[in-house]
Amino acid sequence: MRLKNLILPIKETSRPLYQNITIQIEALIRQGRLPAGEKLPPEREMAKMFGVSRTCMREALKSLATKGLVKVIHGRGVFVSSPPLNGLSADSEVLWSGVIMPHSSITDLFEIRKLLEPAAAAWAAERRTDAEAAAIMACVKDLFNDPAPNLIKVWEADTRFHMTVIEATHNAVLVRIMHSILDFLAESRKNVLDVEGRPFRSVAEHLQVAQSIMRGDRESAAAAMMEHVSNVENAARKNISDIAFSPPG
Repeated sequence: MRLKNLILPIKETSRPLYQNITIQIEALIRQGRLPAGEKLPPEREMAKMFGVSRTCMREALKSLATKGLVKVIHGRGVFVSSPPLNGLSADSEVLWSGVIMPHSSITDLFEIRKLLEPAAAAWAAERRTDAEAAAIMACVKDLFNDPAPNLIKVWEADTRFHMTVIEATHNAVLVRIMHSILDFLAESRKNVLDVEGRPFRSVAEHLQVAQSIMRGDRESAAAAMMEHVSNVENAARKNISDIAFSPPG
């Protein structure tokens, strides 16, 4: 099959294995080497090709589906989709769509985030592996080391940070819940990243969370995440109000 002749061996890095698989397949799709409509091999075969478990392969396919790069058709298999929005992921497409979340949606989203994400940070502090801790810190360092990151890079690093923390909980149900609300998260990030200075404050707050997780301090990790999510909520509300009450022209 075409995929077998294109893939490279998966190597251990600071990222979870499934992310390395996702990156490799995504690159092949965006380069046109896996054209839209092509059927991918069965999950079991792909796991064998990459030398990983079926669980790992399943997570990679789920991530690709979330980005709109593949489509799972039950009973038929997994098919390559056309890369959305000139090469941006499906979530990036939502980011730039100009959709503004109403206050009611903001309230609903952040009620869930404040319930789940502080607990996730606490669990991550207890359960994370050394590789996962390094991956969480790498998400922060990527932006600290870039003197002038563009908005897409900030958005992608923010998404990667929060999902890496979630995955470090080793709670499969929580991971699935967070994947299911990625579209809402994308819309809220659009509002927040428009607030002057907010991206840089988020990076500093991410660092506090990451350092607590590195130390294994569950209480500090939960508190830092709660402060961060609350600050992001306030920024999102403020930006929506500013837009709503700005005079035309």
